[in-house]
Amino acid sequence: MFDGNLSGSSLVFGDQHAGLVVNGEANEVFQFELGGHAVQVCKSWQRTNTGEATLELRFTLSAPLRFRVDVMVPADCVNACATLNSQLLIGWFGDKMPADQPGIITSACQDQGEKISTLRPGQFQSVNFRWMDQDCLRFYFVW
Repeated sequence: MFDGNLSGSSLVFGDQHAGLVVNGEANEVFQFELGGHAVQVCKSWQRTNTGEATLELRFTLSAPLRFRVDVMVPADCVNACATLNSQLLIGWFGDKMPADQPGIITSACQDQGEKISTLRPGQFQSVNFRWMDQDCLRFYFVW
């Protein structure tokens, strides 16, 4: 079952997968029940004047739950990464790094010049975890 529209964020329920599809720059709050447990995901989007943006998803759960989150990587971005609770989850894919961000998160592979990332502009990135209360999934985008 698809609950939403293709151009924005939506909840998806199916036989094998349930989750959240995140697309667009709107700030939103999603509240739903999964397996008898309450879930709230707060989506906040912040774009700066320097061609950078941060998408934050903060989870409030009544119990740990596994579900999928699919995030659309903007088609026109030139670099991106994702963190979970301030730890690098998915590395940067491009060369242009954020200009005014101290302590840029990188991996050991990137420190040695190799880029390992599953993020692709214009495509959804799936993250399927057992989410815990107060988890914070954050995507950084660079244009």
